Amino acid sequence: MALKVGDYARYVRTGTVGKIVDVKEEGGRRWYKLDSTGLYYREDQLERAERVKRKERREDVQDVLKKIKELEEAFSEATGDHVCEGG
Repeated sequence: MALKVGDYARYVRTGTVGKIVDVKEEGGRRWYKLDSTGLYYREDQLERAERVKRKERREDVQDVLKKIKELEEAFSEATGDHVCEGG
């Protein structure tokens, strides 16, 4: 595969993408550390990937926050902010 520090890789099981920041050999295997998780992954579980654009990820977060706000408002309207305590 020939990945090296500075390359971007994707962990095939979860789709996690990150920049390789360290490489080590242990137990007869090569392990790569991704900056996005701080974890080491086996060479055979990674594939070369394109750089993740942080702006795209930021937009995704903004979309989620907007949806949460919409749901909170809908819940507030539905309950009229009158929530009964159980007892």
